[in-house]
Amino acid sequence: MTMADAGTFDARAAQWQEWWSSLADPARHVLLSLAKVGPGTRLLDVGCGSGELAAMAADLGADVSGVDASDNMVLIAGNTVPRADIRQGSSERLPWPDDSFDVVTAVNSFQFSDDVTVPVTEAVRVLAPGGVLAVCNWAEREHQQVREVDDAVAGLGPERAGPSVRDPDVRSAGVLEELLEGAGLRVTAAGEVPVPYELADERELLQAFAFELPDVLPEHVTDQLVATTVERAAAPYRLDDGSYRFENIFRYVLATAPRRAAGRGAAGRA
Repeated sequence: MTMADAGTFDARAAQWQEWWSSLADPARHVLLSLAKVGPGTRLLDVGCGSGELAAMAADLGADVSGVDASDNMVLIAGNTVPRADIRQGSSERLPWPDDSFDVVTAVNSFQFSDDVTVPVTEAVRVLAPGGVLAVCNWAEREHQQVREVDDAVAGLGPERAGPSVRDPDVRSAGVLEELLEGAGLRVTAAGEVPVPYELADERELLQAFAFELPDVLPEHVTDQLVATTVERAAAPYRLDDGSYRFENIFRYVLATAPRRAAGRGAAGRA
């Protein structure tokens, strides 16, 4: 995560927790199930945010750690999962020694790095032989209905360059698999997870997407203009009862770290 990204989440950590933290829950459940997380599993969640996956893993009996670049996210996560080891730090330099974890998870985390191979390499470093790296993030923008509203809100701010797409683009099919295989792992599972986002009414709609408002708005941008912009962009996703539902997709990949030579030899003799 870049310093700019960390600053945004630091300033809006409580708002993010209230309105956006549960969005990835379907994907989190898939990762924990496929990684067979249970009692005694040593798990690290990279980019742990406000601690949702960490809490799920702890409920399964795992020995949980987490890291996030945002101080305020770390504070919230520590309160969410008091018995977890939650630290402030970068996904590109994890504050744990080699071979520390049986499972490393990363949900919407690696794509914030300028060079995504760096956090992947770090995740592999702290992963024990035979351990599992489970990565999940947004699919392409055409599979993110919430982005229609995000883009409209962002357009209220000062003119800016278009959204940057890092190379490789981890949102695209097959890219995560290539990255993990390139890091020496063996891909064991990959797929897509629907992650719908539901809001009860216009009040919730406006509060949720206020998270995307630029820090500085032009003088002509009034509260009424913000409301009109959000409601217009969200209109295609408004249901008959006045609620809103946005369909979105996450991609996931799980891969296993190779066992040491002695372990492979023993397995071959068994």
